[in-house]
Amino acid sequence: RVREAVVSTQSTGGGALGSVDISKCDGTDKYDSVAAVEAIQNEDDYLCAFVAFQSNKETFDVQYVSQEDANNRYALFKTCVGEVQDINSQDLSWTAGVNFFCDMTDEERAGMNGLLLPEDEEEDDSGPPMIGGGSGGNPFSG
Repeated sequence: RVREAVVSTQSTGGGALGSVDISKCDGTDKYDSVAAVEAIQNEDDYLCAFVAFQSNKETFDVQYVSQEDANNRYALFKTCVGEVQDINSQDLSWTAGVNFFCDMTDEERAGMNGLLLPEDEEEDDSGPPMIGGGSGGNPFSG
């Protein structure tokens, strides 16, 4: 079912599906090593890696609810792969890789990391409640 959604996404969205044999896009070897990520260079490669990524997702990972969602997740995946390629081209002492965060929105990633983003843009600097019955606020101000 995942493959069908991805295929439908790309075939209706102008993707290069015609030249991709999705039956060869199941293994994690399409995205799980530095060499595999470096080899992703064109739309066919991205699509095949995305199909493989989807085929190997765990049940608790992000599931797509609509065609629009699948389109957006594909764009997130492509951005993630590009970031991984950029990081790995810098010859650092560590390497980045494609993982289950690659098709998540910023909000979803923050939730997985335990960080709660504020619902509005205004910063609340009132601070936590004061220990000992204080009314709250920033103990370091004023």
